[in-house]
Amino acid sequence: MGLFWLFVLSLFSTAAANLTELTGMFGHIQSPNYPEGYPSDLDVTWNITVPIGFRIKLYFMHFDLEPSYLCEYDYVKVSADEDLLETFCGRERTDTEEIPGREFVLTKSNTMSVTFKTDFSNEERFTGFEAHYTAIDIDECVEKLDEALVCDHFCHNYIGGYYCSCRFSYFLHSDNRTCKVECNDNVFTEKSGVISSPDYPNPYPKSTDCLYRIELEEGFTISLAFAEIFDLEDHPDVPCPYDYLQIKAGLNEFGPFCGDKAPDTINTNSSDVLILFHSDDSGDNHGWKVTFTSVGAPCPVVQPPANGTIEPVQDQYSFKDQVQIRCNNGFKFVKGGDEVEAYQIECQKSGTWSSSIPTCKVIDCGTPRFLVDGYITFHTKENLTLFRSHIEYSCPAQYYQMKPELNTTYTCMENGFWVNDELGTDLPICQPVCGKPTIRRSSIQPKIAQGKVVTKGLSPWIAMLSKNGIPFCGSSLLGRQKTLRQEDTEQVFRAERIIPHPRYNGSTFEFDIALLELPKKVTITDYVLPICLPENSFPPLETGDMVIVRGWGKQFLHSIPETLMEIEIPIVDHDQCKNVYTQLGRQVTDDMICAGLKQGGSDACQGDSGGPMVARDTETKRWFLAGTVSWGDGCGEDNRYGVYSNVRKSLEWIKNVTNIKNF
Repeated sequence: MGLFWLFVLSLFSTAAANLTELTGMFGHIQSPNYPEGYPSDLDVTWNITVPIGFRIKLYFMHFDLEPSYLCEYDYVKVSADEDLLETFCGRERTDTEEIPGREFVLTKSNTMSVTFKTDFSNEERFTGFEAHYTAIDIDECVEKLDEALVCDHFCHNYIGGYYCSCRFSYFLHSDNRTCKVECNDNVFTEKSGVISSPDYPNPYPKSTDCLYRIELEEGFTISLAFAEIFDLEDHPDVPCPYDYLQIKAGLNEFGPFCGDKAPDTINTNSSDVLILFHSDDSGDNHGWKVTFTSVGAPCPVVQPPANGTIEPVQDQYSFKDQVQIRCNNGFKFVKGGDEVEAYQIECQKSGTWSSSIPTCKVIDCGTPRFLVDGYITFHTKENLTLFRSHIEYSCPAQYYQMKPELNTTYTCMENGFWVNDELGTDLPICQPVCGKPTIRRSSIQPKIAQGKVVTKGLSPWIAMLSKNGIPFCGSSLLGRQKTLRQEDTEQVFRAERIIPHPRYNGSTFEFDIALLELPKKVTITDYVLPICLPENSFPPLETGDMVIVRGWGKQFLHSIPETLMEIEIPIVDHDQCKNVYTQLGRQVTDDMICAGLKQGGSDACQGDSGGPMVARDTETKRWFLAGTVSWGDGCGEDNRYGVYSNVRKSLEWIKNVTNIKNF
């Protein structure tokens, strides 16, 4: 056993004969001479040290010491960090003695001291003790042995130690346990808002310095109002040595503030405020919250202009407030020569408005547009052209009619235009009355055997075509293009353009019709009026319907007449006319219409070509152009009929070229 004892001692590193230093994660100790019996007058100490982050667990495998009252003879004492943990002695547990038995001793730290002392004698042999120790990992996250080492947010244990981490938006302080935030770049430029300590009203982070800046435009002054919950760590004797809130505004400073009483409202009289917040590395306080508002330099109350409004309407206005000024309907601002519908002004830091309020001027629609062949009537004696004034367009009733037929009153509107309820800003048209001569024939003979002289003005739409003063053809006035007066009743023009029908055939005389464009407008009089076109509302001509043909052509066995002549003849059945000319080797096509008497005697003749064949609509009492003189076989021959170009067949082409609207 002596060899075993020497072997055990060789494992120990000793600082002195009665002191042994033990290191490592595990080991064991024995009483001297174990198990042969320990000697008297011993004072032996074993100092056990394991790595930091571990504690020491000590348990005894065998324990046999001299019994004594309150362990006053032989004993084993276990201590840690200068605190006595246990004292053991004897052979069994009694009221005055304590043996370890199956229990173990556990330290809180990584060091332990075991001391074995014996007195001067033993009455019998005692074998001593044998003990083992091991290093046990400390779960610092659970046990929190030292409050100063507790993690602020999250604790993570590992064998022999632990580490801390922080919630999102926080970062770990240099002490590796405190969580702080980055709060030095907070700039507020709104006119009002809320600022608070991080996580308010939850505890704010430790070891943190926050800087909040409110920067408004010069001309505003900022006020600070604190929430009722205000809780910063303080000290009973020293003003705010730990955590505090300090405010700087221009040359003024407020604070430091701490404790549980919120500061009163602070009127900073500045547009630039700096809020400083500091917390130390301890404490668990709830923080602060402040609402900031701002007011600007006041401006005088704005009054709306005459015939205008302002928005918003307020009892008071201050810096940066804006007012929208509008004129009532029918009025506009006149500012710098320009007309605008709305105007905006702003209160400046000087306490004055950015501009004076302009005047609302009534809208003037100006002189109404001229109506060709018409005239304007003002509804006011002063011929006012201002907002809500009324005018009316009219046409000379004798020769013209208004198209479309509607209320032709126009009103000066807020947009500065004369507007009609139906036409808007478009103007009506004064159209010449077609097919209604003002001079009427005394009677119409049912049948006229020979031509007769036409009463002056009875056919105001007929025109003579002449070359070098000699008439060669007739025509009809469909519209008007500018005027040129010759004498009281005649108007003479030089044709500007001749437009033949695109399907005209010179050999068959199909679509033997052309349009002449005049260079100037004709003047509508009792003797010059247009003829109507055969509208859909006019029933088509049937066999036996009477038509009138007029012209300056030759009469039977006579030369060219000096006056306009007319005949009244019936429409001939198309197939009958077609058969007659087929026998003569001539062709009557679908675009042609025939008229005349079977016995002859009344017919158009040379010089009448192009002249009008007109009929009267029984409903409207208007004369319309049914056809134009085209061709025939002789003049007034027996069983020969006059052939005319059917205007209805060319009506679409006429309208497309002339743009003549329905009358």
